[in-house]
Amino acid sequence: MEELCGFLAIDSTSAVADNKEGVEEARRYVEAKMIDIGFKDIKTYDLSSFDSRAHSVMVAVGIFPTKTNDEIEDEAFDETLIPTVMFYNHYDVQPGENSELWENSVVFPKTLDQCFEYTNDDDDDVSKVKGRGASDNKGNLWAVLSSIEAYNTNEKGKSTNNNKPVRIVLLQEGQEEIGSVGMDKWMKKYAKKYFNNNIDAAFSADGSTGDYNRNGVITLGLRGGTDVEIHVRNGADADLHSGSFGGAIVNPIQALAAIMASFHDPITGRILVDGYYEDIHTFTNEEIGLLKKDFPTDKEFSKTAGNGASLYGECNYTTAERIGIRPTIEFVGIYGGYAGEGIKTVLPDYASVKIVSRLAPGQNPQKCFKLIQKHIKRVSLKLAPSAIVSTSGGSFSNEPFLGKYDSVSNIIAKKVLTDTYGVQPKVAYEGGSIPVMRMIQKYASIEPALMAFSTKDNMFHSPNEWYSKEQFVTATRSYVRVLSEVSEIEKKGRSELELEIRRNARNVKKAVENGFIEAKSRIDPQLAVARESVRKGYDTFVSMIRHITGKHD
Repeated sequence: MEELCGFLAIDSTSAVADNKEGVEEARRYVEAKMIDIGFKDIKTYDLSSFDSRAHSVMVAVGIFPTKTNDEIEDEAFDETLIPTVMFYNHYDVQPGENSELWENSVVFPKTLDQCFEYTNDDDDDVSKVKGRGASDNKGNLWAVLSSIEAYNTNEKGKSTNNNKPVRIVLLQEGQEEIGSVGMDKWMKKYAKKYFNNNIDAAFSADGSTGDYNRNGVITLGLRGGTDVEIHVRNGADADLHSGSFGGAIVNPIQALAAIMASFHDPITGRILVDGYYEDIHTFTNEEIGLLKKDFPTDKEFSKTAGNGASLYGECNYTTAERIGIRPTIEFVGIYGGYAGEGIKTVLPDYASVKIVSRLAPGQNPQKCFKLIQKHIKRVSLKLAPSAIVSTSGGSFSNEPFLGKYDSVSNIIAKKVLTDTYGVQPKVAYEGGSIPVMRMIQKYASIEPALMAFSTKDNMFHSPNEWYSKEQFVTATRSYVRVLSEVSEIEKKGRSELELEIRRNARNVKKAVENGFIEAKSRIDPQLAVARESVRKGYDTFVSMIRHITGKHD
């Protein structure tokens, strides 16, 4: 927990362009821990060549327990024969703005007293850690590393080989909070090198679990996303006097409000962008029943938003469906005119709004971005013909994820979570996005599972973020169980015939390599003699030509 506090002290906000060093410092902190655990194959890639806003991705590969490297015959460490698990995490965080709203903690705690909260003021009993990234995703990331450390050691903290060997691939990035920009291109280029159809199970430690750490969750869906920003101007060089020009010059805020109102039917809540619902995946009644079964009641869900927030959404769909499998268009930031204390009688020359659309399974972010742009152009000509309207965006672009309930990864997750909590995990379709989940599905040829331990009351993406010691312990123990389950995959999932074929292929490869080395050792001396003969023959030929011609230059 002290190590986690050191991690929380680092400002690794990825959305701030000038904070490259902060994200890099967080990456180095994680790398140092991985080296300490026993990872030797660690590679970091700068993603700025793929996208100027991107930071980095770090891949570590190792076989644990590490002591088994020395004590088990080389054949057992053929990477095709060792069960392999991938864990995905990110070391960047959301911005920690509005520090005045952080009541009982600071955004990036620099001391243990700032980071820890104690039970009943007992300085020996830590109950939680506080700070930006505590639950999203630094706490879960550190739990994964702690689980590997535990799997690698015995009760006395010494390296052990009592556990079966597991090959572990850690995929950790520094730009998840800005849409994992650059990651898709990196995955296309390097997936074969690191994954090569040899991942047996994959887990994201980014995400959330069930009801206040009382049960596990199998997350079968995540929405994708795209973003657009609308800019409205009236052509003036600056804000104008509202008395001298109001009613005669276009008001950008008014024009923007009309455009914004055109996106939704005010009665049904339905999105009015033409073609927006065309590609949505059709869910069976059984799937929808599974989605609704474990979802909180509307009253319970409202409370999770704080003080019973008012419900709203598309008619004829439940809250569970609205959150998990239906698209949204949300206005997430607006600017225009004077917003300070008191009143200022100005007619602004500019107004803008930021839009984020969460996409349902089946929708394509690039297509939806173009549909929104087309809608803005069409309604602007009709509702604000005198205004100067433009758009930007498309940087927050990721595909939805739709998992499989009976995948190897989810089967392991169900068993581990049941063992951990003593009850069967619930099923959920989350409204948020984790872009790399779909990328793992596409490029690593494996069905990943979400297995994280943050809860909705942890205040992630909000002031006063925290992560309890109970969550950290639960997460660490659960990931150890995952490693134990994955270590059995070879025994359960691969036939003796397949193992024999793999062994023979490896032996043939070695024989070919050894034969080439031996042949080369025999040929090299002969080649040296031949080269010397050619050189002498050439020198003799040149001497004869010079003698005949009388030229000696």
